[in-house]
Amino acid sequence: MQVDNNLYSFRQRQNDERVLEPDGAIHLGEQVNKFIPGALVKPRIDSAVKPRQLYFTSTGAIGIVAEADEAASAKLYALQRNLAKVLDQQWPDHDTYVEPFFISS
Repeated sequence: MQVDNNLYSFRQRQNDERVLEPDGAIHLGEQVNKFIPGALVKPRIDSAVKPRQLYFTSTGAIGIVAEADEAASAKLYALQRNLAKVLDQQWPDHDTYVEPFFISS
């Protein structure tokens, strides 16, 4: 689901499949035109990050929506945070636009 150039993901509640719960959010800053199932490369079976969807934006960007286990998600978030400290940023703090949700199963 996309609202105001933000991308939100949801999952079905485990004990009630009629209810959706928020699973994650990110500010893309672009309008997504299309989603298709797949990946850019064939994923390894034992990978901690599993690509689920490709998305395409109105400006020509291509991205992936992937499922990551909690450990991989924490490592990727830490990498992103640390890169933001090192890189000279001309834009607002990335934490403003990305909100990982850690929902216990």
